[in-house]
Order: sequence, then C-alpha cells, then structure tokens
Amino acid sequence: MTTHTEPPREIPVTRQAAGAAAALCWGDGVRPRDLDVRRLQDALIAQGAELRKGKT
Repeated sequence: MTTHTEPPREIPVTRQAAGAAAALCWGDGVRPRDLDVRRLQDALIAQGAELRKGKT
C-alpha cells in the first residue's frame, strides 16, 4: 500500500488556474464561460505555471 504525503502535482496548478480565472472574471466583469481562455493562459504563464497541451 502506498501513502502519499503530497497531493498530485496537478492539484496546486488547478487551484492556481481557478483562482486566476476568478480574479480575471471579477476584474473584467464577465462570467467564467465568457472569459478569454488565451488571457487566462497568459496570466498563468506569467505566474510561472507550466501549461501542457493534450494528455499527459
């Protein structure tokens, strides 16, 4: 049996993306579905997030 002391790497990135998306939506006054995805990606990259394309 394996015990993990840290969450999978994707969880902190997902939290970071959710927070960035919420901040951008609030600042722009838009709903999440109307958020410019490229703008969100640019914001995450500026914060140092590593974004990958497709499946891992």
